[in-house]
Amino acid sequence: MHTELLHVLVGAHGAALSLRNRATAADGRQLDEYLATVLTTRDGRITAIDSYLSDVDGMSAFFTTP
Repeated sequence: MHTELLHVLVGAHGAALSLRNRATAADGRQLDEYLATVLTTRDGRITAIDSYLSDVDGMSAFFTTP
């Protein structure tokens, strides 16, 4: 798995990361998707992490044994 950090966005209550994940399985299956990960902070600590995927079905297919 190769994860590329595309952007970091900072706000009053946390930060958001724009990421791209790519991988090739031994059997040739490909994964190529974008993610947004949102970090909510309070008092300088991360209190929640939410991730949003561009291709949920593709992620499931990649990590499911054929």
